[in-house]
Amino acid sequence: MHYFETEFIKYKNNELFIENVKASDLIKEFGTPLYVYSKNHFITQYKKFEQAFSEINHQIFYAMKSNFNLSVINTFVQLGSGIDVNSEGELFRALKTGISPSKIILTAPE
Repeated sequence: MHYFETEFIKYKNNELFIENVKASDLIKEFGTPLYVYSKNHFITQYKKFEQAFSEINHQIFYAMKSNFNLSVINTFVQLGSGIDVNSEGELFRALKTGISPSKIILTAPE
């Protein structure tokens, strides 16, 4: 079953690859459940989003509630994103990336 494919996540001969690494090899090495992300996919999508707003003054804020993995968050911080947090715990994790506090916004949970 093919859920979606991107430049970095695709099927070859009915086998799932993430950035040219077989998912089955990752499962053999790390076991399951296993979460695998494509850093290059995140970078590509961020740049497309950034470009969409290039003609206006803007700032992108990564919503930490969507994924609190520090490596994922740090990828967006390195690209220039701010971070949207909504709890003390999220603020703590955001600060662990080394981001300037001036690039953090606090939004209240609904």
